Amino acid sequence: MFKAKQFEAEVFDRAEQLLDELRPESPLRHRLSGELDELRRIHENKHSIRA
Repeated sequence: MFKAKQFEAEVFDRAEQLLDELRPESPLRHRLSGELDELRRIHENKHSIRA
């Protein structure tokens, strides 16, 4: 899902949908949510630098 160098907003939305399918108390859900947030910040920082 995140192998491409450029991520579209739809990729982040799909990842969120997949995370929502995990149990709220799942340690995996918490870990992956943190990693998704980090990827989103990195993606936003790269776009703000180019602008």
